[in-house]
Amino acid sequence: MGAYEVVLDRENDVEHTSSVEPHPTLGLDETTWTTGMSFALPFFKVDLAYLYDLAQARTNDVFGKRNVSLIGTLNFDYERLFSKR
Repeated sequence: MGAYEVVLDRENDVEHTSSVEPHPTLGLDETTWTTGMSFALPFFKVDLAYLYDLAQARTNDVFGKRNVSLIGTLNFDYERLFSKR
């Protein structure tokens, strides 16, 4: 994972406003704080990620003043299951 620079260019024709703001990004989103973990069992891998204020820089308070998400994936290793032992 590397560090990147994202430039947010917003325009609102209804309110006649515009802004351009640079933001550094180290992961999923330009301002989202994240942490995560993975653990594996035979044939399965579980990944969990906790995200705080997902996409807040772009969506403002569309999802509420503060939002949190817990995202999980469950992976099944078919290759390991069917490989010769």
